[in-house]
Amino acid sequence: MKIDGMNTSNSFSDSRNPPKRTAFGGLLAGLCFFGAAVAAHAQFQPPPPEDYDHQGWVGITGGGVIVDGSKATFQQRHQIPARAYGGLDSFFWESYPTRDLIMQLEVRSIFDEHNQDIKLSLEHAEGAFVRGGLRQFRTWYDGGGGYFSPTDGWFDLHEDRMHIDSGELWIEVGVSEPDKPEVVLAYAHRYRRGLKDSTIWGRTGLTDGAGRRAILPSFREIDESRHIVEGRMKHNVRDTDFGAGLRYEVSDVDNTLNTRELETTGFGAADNRQVRHREGVESDVLSTHAWTTTQINDATRFSTGYIYTRLDNDISGSRIRIDPDESAADQPAPHFTDLVGVTQVRQHVANMNLSLLLLEDLYLIPSLRAEIRDSDSLSMFDDGDQQRVTSHNDTLTFSERLELRYNGLQRWHLFTRGDWTQGQGDSRERSTVADDREVDFDRRSQRYTLGANWYFHQNYTLGFQYYHEIRKNDFDHIIRGRTGQDIDRQDFTTDAFNVRLTSRPVNRVTLVSRYDLRLSRIDNKVSRPEDLSSIRSGEQTRHIFSQSGTWTPLERLYLQGSVNYAVDRHETPAQQAGDTVLESKNDYLFTSLGMGYAYSPKTDIDLHYTYYLADNFEDNSEDSVAYGVGEYEHTAGTRITRRMADNFVWYGGYRFFYYREDTTGGNRDYDAHQIYSGLAFNF
Repeated sequence: MKIDGMNTSNSFSDSRNPPKRTAFGGLLAGLCFFGAAVAAHAQFQPPPPEDYDHQGWVGITGGGVIVDGSKATFQQRHQIPARAYGGLDSFFWESYPTRDLIMQLEVRSIFDEHNQDIKLSLEHAEGAFVRGGLRQFRTWYDGGGGYFSPTDGWFDLHEDRMHIDSGELWIEVGVSEPDKPEVVLAYAHRYRRGLKDSTIWGRTGLTDGAGRRAILPSFREIDESRHIVEGRMKHNVRDTDFGAGLRYEVSDVDNTLNTRELETTGFGAADNRQVRHREGVESDVLSTHAWTTTQINDATRFSTGYIYTRLDNDISGSRIRIDPDESAADQPAPHFTDLVGVTQVRQHVANMNLSLLLLEDLYLIPSLRAEIRDSDSLSMFDDGDQQRVTSHNDTLTFSERLELRYNGLQRWHLFTRGDWTQGQGDSRERSTVADDREVDFDRRSQRYTLGANWYFHQNYTLGFQYYHEIRKNDFDHIIRGRTGQDIDRQDFTTDAFNVRLTSRPVNRVTLVSRYDLRLSRIDNKVSRPEDLSSIRSGEQTRHIFSQSGTWTPLERLYLQGSVNYAVDRHETPAQQAGDTVLESKNDYLFTSLGMGYAYSPKTDIDLHYTYYLADNFEDNSEDSVAYGVGEYEHTAGTRITRRMADNFVWYGGYRFFYYREDTTGGNRDYDAHQIYSGLAFNF
């Protein structure tokens, strides 16, 4: 497909030569050797019985969706293809080839959903096993464009129905026998390929004199693959469990962000310039870990853990603005080519946890965590001149937690917890394209939590929780960067409270009510420029109300319902700048109703309805980009299940979707009808 001459196709060619990884080859050879050992172990078993047993089931499904309106929006919201689909919904088969051997096969394959899942396992009674499988699924995206209401302009891609195909091929083998170490080796290959929309949009001046707006849709070409080899072991010696593991991962990422710029020319035509930003990363990740858990006595348990991670990245890329009438070498800035770079990250993490029974029903749980992390990076690129950027970061962080739980009061469960973190580090940046920066930082946080569950009546339970959190970041700028971009201090404060009531006021009625309140504040201190010395940069208030209930008026009838309503506000001093920045609103309402009726001993009928509303859209197109979402959707459906025989079930259903959106002037509205049916058979 093309966007005004821009090719968006992707062959996903595997012709690129992978990097040579000697360590990866050795680990893969070890995996094959271990698998052969397990297979040899399974050969020395008693002969199979004369009549081996097997059992399983199979389910077949099919259906289709008819959409009047935006098919891309429907597919992204519900992850259902807007066309016919069907196939093997589920298949399970279990067999016993020998007295001590069990084999299981699970399969799911739906055509036009690109949804396949195959799992096969072979397990011996003495603990040896081999498992493997193949999984693939598709995620739908909407590449629909931006909307400019003053001109009723709709900027869209030529094809807005996009998707990413993800998959995994995996195998693991292991041995687990009594009083012997349990050992598992595994290999997995994972990938993601396809097209998806991006929130980084291009700019255009086609706004009838209202200025340039970032309302041109963009998309990403995704091509990612990973190879993972993993080994883990655990064992028990007297009162101590211990284990260790090794994980090695090789990944290759070759993604591209595609945007465009549309401007008017002197003759009233549109000048279309395309921008391709390629991001390539080849990385190696080696991670090792070990842990122990010791039951010292009936009242004391002690555990430890440690992990070391090494990350090596090789980066590449370019950013080229391509005019259809000019060569890439003649393109104006900003652009760059021949990006190359390396990044190295080393991380050590250790933790200790202790569980103490101080008194009857009184538990004290202290823990300590330490982390050391350092990273170095170097990148070079050409933007007309050779440029070079280097950075170095070191951090040391300690975290402590102290938790107290008490269950000694009748009908009460009480708990409190304190979390503290202290971190220090430094950051050094040297660049030929921007100001150098050198800063030492100190980060501290504390969080205090109180909570209780009160069973004050056999039909009523009340639970509540509150926490107060403070985070402080102090920066000592040895070499400052650009004026106004260096914050000397940043403080975050959060208070959150929730209460939950579970009640059964009358027979066959259950209600669950919940209320959440969250208050957040952000304060900044800047020494340059002087007019921004201290400012509260943000305040957020969030209220969430939720209510659900179940009523069973008859043995054969049940009713369910729920309501969730959120009020979310975020204010900043930038709103004082005029109409270009508005108050952030993220309110929404979601309700659902359901009913189930056993029409007969063999027939069940289900009805359901949902309603979703987000009324936060404010058309600010004259002064800025229109923010917020204004949309609502009704969904209603029914399902019938019929047990044709003891081992044979049929089901069928229908759903209707009605979606309207103000944000894009109705360009993403749709009405949709879904019909589906299926059979399930046990054998």
